[in-house]
Amino acid sequence: MEGKTVFVTGGTGLLGSHLLFSLAEKKERIRATYRQQKKLSLVRKVFSYYSDNPDLLLNEIEWVESDLSDYDNLKSLVTECKQVYHCAATVSYESSARDALIRSNSELTSRIVRACLETGVEKLCHVSSVATVETSENQGLIDESENWIDSVYHNAYAISKHLSEMEVWNGVKKGLNVVIVNPSIILGPGFWDSGSSLFFSRIARGMLFYTGGVKGYVDVRDVVKSMITLMNSPVKGERFIISSENISFREFFSTIAHSMKALKPFIFVPEFLSAPAAAIVKLISRIRGKEGAVTPEIIHSAFSKVYYDNRKIREATGIAFIPVRQSVEDTARIYRVEKQNKK
Repeated sequence: MEGKTVFVTGGTGLLGSHLLFSLAEKKERIRATYRQQKKLSLVRKVFSYYSDNPDLLLNEIEWVESDLSDYDNLKSLVTECKQVYHCAATVSYESSARDALIRSNSELTSRIVRACLETGVEKLCHVSSVATVETSENQGLIDESENWIDSVYHNAYAISKHLSEMEVWNGVKKGLNVVIVNPSIILGPGFWDSGSSLFFSRIARGMLFYTGGVKGYVDVRDVVKSMITLMNSPVKGERFIISSENISFREFFSTIAHSMKALKPFIFVPEFLSAPAAAIVKLISRIRGKEGAVTPEIIHSAFSKVYYDNRKIREATGIAFIPVRQSVEDTARIYRVEKQNKK
């Protein structure tokens, strides 16, 4: 491998592991951090979905055990890196962790931005969320021009992502070359106990209820493709919604159920009956990084209809998004194989 190093935070998560695979395939020199040794086995599993020899690619990555809380250590990791992909973020569903989560994510991003500025990193890709553009005031298609509006429906994760974006924009003012991506709900295999993958395991066991909500979804491979394309383009100082399609929960759940050969949800629960639908509301809340208890903000999310405009990223990169149905089928196929092999 030639050239400077690419540094990736959050490489042991769904998005980060897929990003690492794509970068390794491109023979980039990669440095990535991890906090728990066992998480590396999850990365290897993801690599094995797409390669017959995952260890060959995995061993090319320079792994460093670090929680990135020590600035001097972080700065040393970023030194001599040409690009930084900041995917790491804390997610918690406990109300008691609200303030700590907000502080953790925003302060980590602040340290990343400072380290990039002080070491002369060529470009930073910051992974944010559509949570920063989705508000109760939205009408029609939501695009990147949306400004943050304080709302009782914002959860700790959304607030932390908004404050993190503010740290990044402060870096831009100081001369940092940046792109921000705002993915919708990311679909992909490998992490069946967290994120959107919870839908597959839950629906496989049978889920009868659905709400009237509409959300955006995107394949993890398309998020990675968008990130790498933007990082290797002249684009800077911009943010991009990364979302393939806007689909109702009923259609999304039914698509998963069909791919899993499971019973399709068929009982509609209106918002005024949200209490009986507490189980599904909690599930939706976990996928969206919200608290475990059924709160007004969670109920709002489960029943709200949001539609994202992906025109900006399509025009900037020429990407043709993987249809949600195809993404679901690909993920479900891997899920079924893994569960069968465990029997």
